[in-house]
Amino acid sequence: MRLLKVGILALAIAGILYAAEQGMLIPPVYIESPEEVNPFLADEPLGFGRMIITADEEWLHNRINELRAEKGALPLHWNNQLTAAAKFHSWEMIENDYFAHESIDKEGNVYEETFDRFIRFNYTFYPMGENIACYPTAPGAYNGWFNSPGHYANMISRDFTESGLGQAVGGPCGNMYTHDFGYRLISYDLEISSNDISIEQVDGNTLLVTALISNPGQTHAYPVMVRFYDGDPSAGGEQMGADVKVPAIIIGDDYRPDTAKFEWDFVAKSFSDDSIETDIYVVVDPADAFDETNESNNIAHINTKYIACGEDIVVLPRRLKINSTYPNPVTNSSTISYALPDRMSISLSIFDASGRKVRDLCSGEQPAGTHESIWDGRDGSGNDVSAGVYIVSLRGAGVVITANLVVVR
Repeated sequence: MRLLKVGILALAIAGILYAAEQGMLIPPVYIESPEEVNPFLADEPLGFGRMIITADEEWLHNRINELRAEKGALPLHWNNQLTAAAKFHSWEMIENDYFAHESIDKEGNVYEETFDRFIRFNYTFYPMGENIACYPTAPGAYNGWFNSPGHYANMISRDFTESGLGQAVGGPCGNMYTHDFGYRLISYDLEISSNDISIEQVDGNTLLVTALISNPGQTHAYPVMVRFYDGDPSAGGEQMGADVKVPAIIIGDDYRPDTAKFEWDFVAKSFSDDSIETDIYVVVDPADAFDETNESNNIAHINTKYIACGEDIVVLPRRLKINSTYPNPVTNSSTISYALPDRMSISLSIFDASGRKVRDLCSGEQPAGTHESIWDGRDGSGNDVSAGVYIVSLRGAGVVITANLVVVR
């Protein structure tokens, strides 16, 4: 297979490195500055989607940062674009049957250099570096890199401040690993407000609390812990269950925040009256794992009234609002959740960025509470809409609430 042939060739030219776990490495890449930038242009921007981090990737990220701490280097911060580039490269090496830093197509032709791939995935900061490994396990890949002077130098280099890891299952060794390194000034600013918190009833005894968290800083935050309280935590409020782990809060446009969700079971809560009013607080990064430029916007609360009806608990929204649009960005369809404080006549519509109505989703009188409507990404004639920014408009009782929805194709 081409992967093994490339490996043998590299052995003759550059000295491929073997470890006890029968894996293989090739010399790492370190790029101080671009000599010539001529990126392969993708059909659409890459590297902005939510990345699901595997257990092996998380283990490598944490273990390498432990090593950096031992050597007096600052930790590598997780970066979404570098992670997307690394995952793609690991997958492509298996799919196209090769083992190299350059990107190679199925016919064996090099179509992209390493720094061009970084740029294609929207990472344009220097210096850059890359380690790749073909090993059965993550500890095997770590040991292989650790015992190779060039790879080790990348792992502990103070030239790098952030990185992304990509694992792909398959190939002759069982797993492909890519670790991409970059440099950028680190700046976090995790943020939540009362308008970012919504509550809906899952069943008679359970409420779903959803918190939308943003990151207007300059550095992707991974992972982010979120804590929920019944009442003000500074005044004796009780924590609601364990902390919730959010995979990542990506920097950039408004459509890239992520959510923390918590189901609150009210079975054990007693009601002295027919109803109870409480404040639910959400605290982002409660252990101060991130050094932020603004620490004052990490806590928010929402006042909620519950009505006990036998075993049922009814949540009454405080105002007309759009709770969420998920997923966003959307490729096929998106579920729009909205809340009505009273029974009222409403209309829910989609408009394009120019203000032209694209589609009516629903209209008419609806009861108070939380409702959902699904938009399939089509206009009123049943045609797929083009990529771009669209506006969700909820109208009721003389009030209009809007939210942006991004369509990617």
